[in-house]
Amino acid sequence: MVLPGEADAPDNCEDCGADLPLQVLMSGGGYYIGTFCPNCGPYSRASDYFRTREAAQAELDLWNNDNVRPSGRTPGYLGDSQ
Repeated sequence: MVLPGEADAPDNCEDCGADLPLQVLMSGGGYYIGTFCPNCGPYSRASDYFRTREAAQAELDLWNNDNVRPSGRTPGYLGDSQ
């Protein structure tokens, strides 16, 4: 899934060619699943935001296990009704 205004998560940085694995990252909006280039910095966001690192990691683990994304089924997902 590509979020509005976001690019699909690429496998490699277009600027330096570094590998870009999906991982849990943090910004002012909260924790999210995205890619980070070790040479160029934050690269893409592939999920909505989560309240905690653990919630984002649990969702990433689900993505990796069943290749369904994003689901919002993990407690802590900021897209829920809270």
